[in-house]
Amino acid sequence: MNGEKLIAFALLRPGYEEEYYGNPAIYEMGCLGRILSEEKQENGESRIIVEGLARVGLGELVKELPFRVAKVKILPEKDRHVEFEDLHHTLIQKLTYLAKISEERINLNYLFDPGTKFVTLVNMIAKHLPLKPRDHYNLLREDSIQTRAERVIWHLDDHIETMELLKQAGPLLPNPQFFN
Repeated sequence: MNGEKLIAFALLRPGYEEEYYGNPAIYEMGCLGRILSEEKQENGESRIIVEGLARVGLGELVKELPFRVAKVKILPEKDRHVEFEDLHHTLIQKLTYLAKISEERINLNYLFDPGTKFVTLVNMIAKHLPLKPRDHYNLLREDSIQTRAERVIWHLDDHIETMELLKQAGPLLPNPQFFN
């Protein structure tokens, strides 16, 4: 917190539970972010807000405790600065429809800000998709924003279809949560 406020996140590999308080194995790719704010909690922990900056490859460990420190390499995304207007429009359409059919109150205003870049929209939606950790990781591994967006749209369509089927089944089945 006294330095550049950079932090990297990595997904723990399956079976991590046995070594959770040690140094369980992690996947070799993660996300780099900058801590924008910190709120100290009464229990001594901190709540932080992080802005995502880049995908990173996690290299050699420099330090293991109390937190791992590793050498990282920025992993480029080949079409990061392309806006893909048709895909952008499709994502907004799918989200609007999802919010309409959901029984949850979903506020999507922050996603519809005209200043929100396409890559930011894709990554924010991908983060909130109700997926298994490995599926989130597979989205992160994709180095094309266009392909990642197409996969996100596929997952949105799948979720919408599931919600529509559950609505047809009636109140006997629970409504799946989209945003957690």
